[in-house]
Amino acid sequence: MINRILFVCTALLFLATVEVAGQKFSIGPLAGVHAYKVAFHHDEEQSLFDSTIKLGYRGGAYIEFPLENNFSWATEVSYARKGRKITYDAESITNDAAYNFFEISVLLRKKYDLTISKGVPGKFFFNVGPNINYWINGKGTLDAAVDLDYAVKFQESDGNIRVNAITDANRWLFGLEAGAGLETRVYDTQFFQFEFRFTYGQTYLGGRDSSEIPILAFQDSLRSNYRVISFIVRYGIDIDLRNAKKGKSTIKHN
Repeated sequence: MINRILFVCTALLFLATVEVAGQKFSIGPLAGVHAYKVAFHHDEEQSLFDSTIKLGYRGGAYIEFPLENNFSWATEVSYARKGRKITYDAESITNDAAYNFFEISVLLRKKYDLTISKGVPGKFFFNVGPNINYWINGKGTLDAAVDLDYAVKFQESDGNIRVNAITDANRWLFGLEAGAGLETRVYDTQFFQFEFRFTYGQTYLGGRDSSEIPILAFQDSLRSNYRVISFIVRYGIDIDLRNAKKGKSTIKHN
């Protein structure tokens, strides 16, 4: 509930910022890689499951609106690949899953001027804000005596051993993130940003017995959340609509 309230308040503040600063902004694509794992917080799951670090990626676009005193608001929208790699039964079974997400980050950013090298201006920045994921779908592999590929479906189990049936998923996942990075100009109105970011997931993927793969002799557990370290690269172009309108005549010619 706290994360939902935080998200709504941030979104409202962001919309107000767009109204004020919408004449000038930066926009461009982004791409990144991340290392992550899921964290269990209950003794019951911690005694049964071990979580392993996995690698994933993201790709999308962003828009950034400048504020006063070198602050700015940035919104990122991307497709992200995360999942989980869990071992069961003294590591005799490994569940290696890949999930697809639609991801949004809304960040308050602070920048500081610096000189990267002679004649190359740049900025150091850090940012914080909420992270929102929508869980689209997924697939995975059980590595046991015989490997088994399966698809993730949000439904009751129908006995199909090639389906990971999830009945109590939290498809909207909320988290908090913070990052720091560098911005370097390649032209007056074009730049690259390089950032390292940590995302602290708040929402559990699901309930204790919400995930079932019939070939297993027990219920899987989704009562865990994400811990993610990302490296993100953004390319940006500055757009100033206010200056673009200067010099245009408003006199109508008959």
